[in-house]
Amino acid sequence: MFNQTLLPVLLIAVLAAGALAAQPQLALSFDGTPVPHGGSVQQNAGEGFTLPMKTFTITNAGTSNLNLTLPYTTLITFSNVQNCSVSVGQNPYYFIAPGNDTTFTISLTTPDTGPFSFDVAIASDDPVNDPYTFTVSGTVEKQKKSSTGSVSDGGCSTAPGKPWLICVAVLAAALIGTRRLVPLLRRR
Repeated sequence: MFNQTLLPVLLIAVLAAGALAAQPQLALSFDGTPVPHGGSVQQNAGEGFTLPMKTFTITNAGTSNLNLTLPYTTLITFSNVQNCSVSVGQNPYYFIAPGNDTTFTISLTTPDTGPFSFDVAIASDDPVNDPYTFTVSGTVEKQKKSSTGSVSDGGCSTAPGKPWLICVAVLAAALIGTRRLVPLLRRR
């Protein structure tokens, strides 16, 4: 005979087991290769300042919806940035149904040749790996050259020069021109 006093306990156990089984799980891959939580990605470049980064894919390997933390400014964050500047190029979609995925890209600029690295954290409601973290590192072996053969600084202001002097000259010419024009306007 079934003991009805155990029914509430049995019901709670079944509901708890179902709630624990239905969880989101963030899985990450880079260029088709899985990147484990706490893992790393190697991205070497022969030349460049702005490196072409491949697409990262976030997959929900769990059995309930995976939600990446909003707002977009905190979805993906960077830390321990060494010899580069880094930002999100394309944001992922913040809601991922079980078995589905979304992608994001990272824009990377290095000011010089040599090694670079940074840590990435993806905030989500994954109960085990929140935030999901990994490291990106690599080496830029030589500076990118322009079509004229000169070394490009990739938009960085590292080359010697005096661009402020040109600005001062333009402002001075504008001021002199205005001072000559004002007396002519007053005479009318």
